[in-house]
Amino acid sequence: MTRKFFVKICPIIAFVFILALSFNMPTTNASASTLPQNLKIDSVDGQTYNAQKHKKIVAFIIYRNAVQGKHILGFSTFEKYNAYKQQNLATQNADAKAAAYSYFYEHTSFDNRGLGASIRLQVGYNFYYVGDNWNDRISSTNIHPSSSITIYQHWHYEGYHYTFVNNGGNYWFRNFTDYKMPNGHSWNDQISSVKSGW
Repeated sequence: MTRKFFVKICPIIAFVFILALSFNMPTTNASASTLPQNLKIDSVDGQTYNAQKHKKIVAFIIYRNAVQGKHILGFSTFEKYNAYKQQNLATQNADAKAAAYSYFYEHTSFDNRGLGASIRLQVGYNFYYVGDNWNDRISSTNIHPSSSITIYQHWHYEGYHYTFVNNGGNYWFRNFTDYKMPNGHSWNDQISSVKSGW
């Protein structure tokens, strides 16, 4: 009797398990809907953005000030994204970054009253893991002038990621509630690792 029960129940359990996984599976495709409503994609892989043509976008780079008339660049593969970063986001010397920090905050809309906790990351350095106290707890950032940050969904720079380039002359504040991952979830309280560069 026990064997008959397992023969009948196993397919049901397998079906429920597969169905549950299908609802939680992240996709690597992104779209314009993962951006704040007031921002528009300028190009994908160096070509002018076309919603019909560019359905698969896996990563974004957002510039504070336009570079050659473009603020938001999309990439169809992580290889193209990484190649662009290596070629276009130059490294400065160690002296320039000695006292430069970007800040990350526990809450959105950071204010100067010191509400909520914060951590800082020296420009040019990385958090392969933000630590147990900060994992999935970061809500906003203040990015050092002439630098960039890349946020990652998982530790060791895994999962979805987003790059913000502050090519302006003063700090650039961003709320992560304004940005979504390709799976539709907000970046708020989803960050586990961070890279910082010039």
